[in-house]
Amino acid sequence: MSNGEPRMLSWPEGQSEEVMPYADGQELLPPEHVFQESGSKNCGPAVLEMVGRLTGRPDLTVENFLKDNNLSPEGSTTYLPGLAHYIHVKEKENLDTALFTFDNRALPSMWKGLSSFAIINNLEKRLPERSSEYSSWDHNALYMQKYISAGGTVKIIAPPDESDLQRFIDWKWHIIASVDETMLWWRNARGGAQPDGHAILIAGRDGHNFEIYDPYPTELTSFHGVYPISGSELVSAITAWNPQLLLVRKNEVQ
Repeated sequence: MSNGEPRMLSWPEGQSEEVMPYADGQELLPPEHVFQESGSKNCGPAVLEMVGRLTGRPDLTVENFLKDNNLSPEGSTTYLPGLAHYIHVKEKENLDTALFTFDNRALPSMWKGLSSFAIINNLEKRLPERSSEYSSWDHNALYMQKYISAGGTVKIIAPPDESDLQRFIDWKWHIIASVDETMLWWRNARGGAQPDGHAILIAGRDGHNFEIYDPYPTELTSFHGVYPISGSELVSAITAWNPQLLLVRKNEVQ
């Protein structure tokens, strides 16, 4: 079992990066990896469980997340601030969290430097009166309010590049991102009419590539389970879909 440090990718001897390193069986995947049920919306909770395994927090599981949020086994759309709030409330004595946002859809850049109280009030003003009228970004704002109100850390930053992701990894953060799945897999592996957002874990880096822990069982050669992706492709997939990053690591003040 991992000690919580990001795992670096090591290709099997004689195998090229164009061949899926774990194609012969799920048992060859790292023990920290978790697949969601095919067809479910549990990519976020599955990534949550991976973080739990990497940081030694066994209560962070798909099952517990669904139970605590009164969700069916098929799950529901999850939002990065919602995952941040859940981890912070459940594990704040053991894990640090930080939510980084870099687009006006999440938090306007002009709010940088405002107090938590002011940001919460501003978010409240942006929400429609009726929850039935909420867009996906309204739901995101609602969870952002909850996370900040609970004492969570939110930072407004410039759009990140490869060096920023590397810096977070060097600082022992596990990075949860929501990406455009078609830019990640180069196809719509789920078969839906429209592409969707997809939660992944950025677990490490090997050379020019970042190591991805992907919860969706794509069965695609080179894009199944754990695989590398170039920094430029990863940054594009993140910024195209959800301009936020959720960082989690072991609490150093213990």
